[in-house]
Amino acid sequence: MKTLFQEIDSLQKEINSYRPLGSNLLKQIREYYKIGLTYSSNALEGNTLSESETKIILEEGITIGGKPIKDHFEAVGHAEAYDFLFTIFQNKSIQEKDIKEIHKLIYYRIDEKNAGKYRKNKAVITGSKYPLPKPPKFLIFIISIQKPIERSIRDWASAGVVRMLERPLKTLMANLKNSGQNLSD
Repeated sequence: MKTLFQEIDSLQKEINSYRPLGSNLLKQIREYYKIGLTYSSNALEGNTLSESETKIILEEGITIGGKPIKDHFEAVGHAEAYDFLFTIFQNKSIQEKDIKEIHKLIYYRIDEKNAGKYRKNKAVITGSKYPLPKPPKFLIFIISIQKPIERSIRDWASAGVVRMLERPLKTLMANLKNSGQNLSD
């Protein structure tokens, strides 16, 4: 049985076999995941927007009638945070200020006073059996994970992103090959 790292390396080799990917294709992949991850993450938090509605908001800037404005703000904020993650990946480093900036980008339209700041009260995830750290311990937790994340950003990105991208990338590549489009354009 393959280890996780062997599987990651195997998937990475397969993705590399399609390289170089053209800038247009990379942009399409990035936008595809921006919409999908924004929708999924927000849906977990109770956002009522469908994936199609999320796409319309992000790509067209059109509001959806009958939907709470908070849901629109969450979608736009999450998409901005998604774009910011690429800056972090390019730096190959993550700092506490980056984590706070991600939070700020998501929430500043919804709760400007608390966006980008640590909670003062204990939070609970409804339906989860895992307790969250108490607010004073959360800062210690963030600091404790910062260095391991920096050391393993390649493995973290590969394990999470490569596995998540594998099926859609294969489908996208097959569709592009069948269409006759040059992948390096």
